[in-house]
Amino acid sequence: MRVVIFLIAALFCFSCGRTVAQKSVKHHNDGPYSEDLSALRIVYPDQDTAKVIKEDNTPMPLPKMDITAKLTQKMDSIAGYNIRYNTTQGFRILLYSGTSSAEATKIRVRAYDVVSNEPVYDIYTAPSFRVKIGDFTERVDAYYVLSSLKNDFPNAMVVPDQINIIKK
Repeated sequence: MRVVIFLIAALFCFSCGRTVAQKSVKHHNDGPYSEDLSALRIVYPDQDTAKVIKEDNTPMPLPKMDITAKLTQKMDSIAGYNIRYNTTQGFRILLYSGTSSAEATKIRVRAYDVVSNEPVYDIYTAPSFRVKIGDFTERVDAYYVLSSLKNDFPNAMVVPDQINIIKK
């Protein structure tokens, strides 16, 4: 019974399919219809030529397309805008986080001895002290320095933080 219902439904679906109509082309008495639109098209000068012809058929040089002055002005305005900002989102290595001021000072002194080329930050946010090291824009750079610190600071970890932008 299911097969019969399926065949009837399939026959109904295929019989109601869209029929394709043939495209008809209108013909005038002389032949197929054609229309010339070349008079309405915009004619552009040849891009390869170095000169444009004036109305009196004398050559006129093309205007220079030099954007150096505009680009320099825009870059100066961007540099002036960016000079106001001293920090950005980056990464630092957290060496210590706790409530002991003496322990934080001891860790900070030891961090200066181990890594002398990175800045060390001693941050107090009541009630905890934190010692962080470095200003890294990329997490990979922070992990590279962290690998050299793991022997002296086994609990150190990379944390996202606002870092100081180093102006050169």
